[in-house]
Amino acid sequence: MFKQKILLVFVFFIFFSSCAYISKSPDRPSKDIIEVRKKTMVVVQKYVNTRLSRVFFTGKGVLITPRQVLTAKHVISADPDLMPLVKVDQIYSVAKDSIKLFPDIDLAILSLKKDIRPSFELPIAQTAKPQPIFWFVYSSGDSLKLYYGQITGLKIFSKWAGHHIAEIKTANKNFIIRGDSGTPLFNFWGELVGILVAHDLNDWSLGYAILIPQFKNSQVLKGAIKHH
Repeated sequence: MFKQKILLVFVFFIFFSSCAYISKSPDRPSKDIIEVRKKTMVVVQKYVNTRLSRVFFTGKGVLITPRQVLTAKHVISADPDLMPLVKVDQIYSVAKDSIKLFPDIDLAILSLKKDIRPSFELPIAQTAKPQPIFWFVYSSGDSLKLYYGQITGLKIFSKWAGHHIAEIKTANKNFIIRGDSGTPLFNFWGELVGILVAHDLNDWSLGYAILIPQFKNSQVLKGAIKHH
C-alpha cells in the first residue's frame, strides 16, 4: 500500500512538472524556428493608377499554406481592378477572383497560381496574451533582419469593429514604419500570433497588430486552409 502511494505521488509529480515545462515559453526562439519562419515571409506589391501615373504600394504577408498568403486588407485594397503580386525569391501572380476578405477587419487572404513552398500548414497560437514575440524586417535589398518585441497589452478599437488589437513594443528602440503592414508576428514557439496593421504616429517603436487566434474559427481562414 505504501509503495502504491509513493508511485502515485511520483506519477503526479512527473505530470505536473511536464505541464509546467510545456506551458513555459522559451527565452528565445530556436535557430531552426527562426529559419523556418523566415521562409514564410513574403512581400505584397501593388501598382495603383492615379491621374498622373502608376503609384507603387508595398506591404508584407505570411504564407499560411504553400500557395496562400495572409496580409492586411489595406495593403491590397486600393484600385481593386489591379491584382496584387507576391514577391519571395521571384514574383508570383495572384489567382484571379481568389482574394478572400475578412468582414469588418483589416485582413485578407490571397491565393497564388502555384505553390511557393513545399506542403506545410502554419501553426496558429491558441491565445494571444501579452508575451514576447519576434518578426522580420527587410533591411537592405532582400535580406531579412530579426526583430524582437513584446505584446504589451490588448485594446479594443471601434475602427476594427470591436476586435481585440494588440499593442506591440519593439526592443532596442527599433522602428515600425510604413510598408511593414501585413508583417506576421510569432511567439517564441514559432506560432503565428498577429498581423501588423499600424504604427503609432507619436512613437514609432509602438505598433498595433490584429490577433489571429480570435479568428481561428473564422470561415474565411478555415475555408482557405481546408480548400487548399
